[in-house]
Amino acid sequence: MMRQYSRRGGSALFALGLGLLAVGAGSTGRGQNPSLAGSWKLNAEKSDKAEDKIREAARGDNLPPMPEGRTRAGRGGAGGSRRGGGGDPGVGGGGGSRGEGGSGGGGRENMGPLMLYMRPLQQLVVTQSDSTVTISDPSGTPRTYHADGRKVTEEMLNGEQLEITAKSKGGRLQIERKLGSLGTLKESYSINPAGHQLIVDVTVSSALLPRTIELHRVYDPAPGGM
Repeated sequence: MMRQYSRRGGSALFALGLGLLAVGAGSTGRGQNPSLAGSWKLNAEKSDKAEDKIREAARGDNLPPMPEGRTRAGRGGAGGSRRGGGGDPGVGGGGGSRGEGGSGGGGRENMGPLMLYMRPLQQLVVTQSDSTVTISDPSGTPRTYHADGRKVTEEMLNGEQLEITAKSKGGRLQIERKLGSLGTLKESYSINPAGHQLIVDVTVSSALLPRTIELHRVYDPAPGGM
């Protein structure tokens, strides 16, 4: 009887151990990929202003003002791509003016398109599945990212190629845009669990700027959001 009890007890303990390991593994997976889903509104007071950072990087040079009435996923030149997945200025299909496409070459007159990419969305909606993250603005223009590192290529208004890659790493959604002659823009999306805020850290490197620019943006849950 004692041996039989020992065998059963050992089997039960072994099964319990496997169960605890499975629970631990599941918890780790969820911790590494927290949900970004929700409706978020920019907290302007806690967020860096792109214009200020550009002027600081340019050391007081006179730069053109940030275009008004434009968002990265808005109407006009900041509209959707030809594939119907909006969200990037300078990408064909939005009906923007010729000047927004730029021509590349490093002149101050070409700062406009880069500023459009740097302009933050005032409000955004994030939906998430096991393999994709979709980000849209209040107008409903969506951009879906496959967070597996695959590269998506689209044509910009100036004829250059826009390359977009996205991946999940260390609890963050990392998106990189290679903007041809305009440079490279990287975004890192994460959740601040303490304040339940969406944090977006942006890094911009470009030949149009004397040095790399870093922007920190904070989004609060939008009233009446998801």
